[in-house]
Amino acid sequence: MFPETKWSLILPENDSVKHNTEYFIVSYWEPVCKYIQIEWNKSSEEAKDLTQEFFTKLIENNTLETVSPTKGRLRTFVKTCLNNFLINNKKFNESMKRGGKSSKISISTIYNQIHNSNPGNDPADFFDKEWAKTVIISCIEIMRKQLVKDKKELYFKVFELYNSGEDSQSTTYESVAAQLNLQKYDIKNYLLYTRRLLKNIIIEKIESYCENSFETAEELNYICSLLTK
Repeated sequence: MFPETKWSLILPENDSVKHNTEYFIVSYWEPVCKYIQIEWNKSSEEAKDLTQEFFTKLIENNTLETVSPTKGRLRTFVKTCLNNFLINNKKFNESMKRGGKSSKISISTIYNQIHNSNPGNDPADFFDKEWAKTVIISCIEIMRKQLVKDKKELYFKVFELYNSGEDSQSTTYESVAAQLNLQKYDIKNYLLYTRRLLKNIIIEKIESYCENSFETAEELNYICSLLTK
């Protein structure tokens, strides 16, 4: 399913890095998308979204700069990166479902705990919760800055209003739309965008100090369990 590509067409020798990256994406986009659909049982739209996220992450993390013929076939390298990405994505979604019934519940819990920290009876447990909150809060701040940079401040305002109310369970698309003079479908689209962005930021944050995808998944599970106790 994955094409065999000459290393000389990817590695920046006589050609520009930009051109090589574009060639790489064009060569592997369709195989990656089809692989996600077939092997991971995703719909066409889900596969397209995941493919976009995968290549965006490769570029943003400068992953292609680490490739080398000494590490084996490029096709194998791509497939390994893709599977790690998909495993982390799946584990993250499962963690969010176990931690709360939806990502809204988990994020709302984080906001509530920011203002209502309770040490409880176990100092060690409190320490871990504070650490988990710090990780997530820092990711939310990274997201806010990214949205401001992209001139999408309204996206963050929607995200904040929908998740940070005192009674987040009663907060609806309609109530937020009314406050911001927007349409209901705008709220839905903005929340979808910010949740995906935040999810990627959280995964990248945890990946930065984990050794492998399995450790990353375990760390995600642990953080979600702490924030929903």
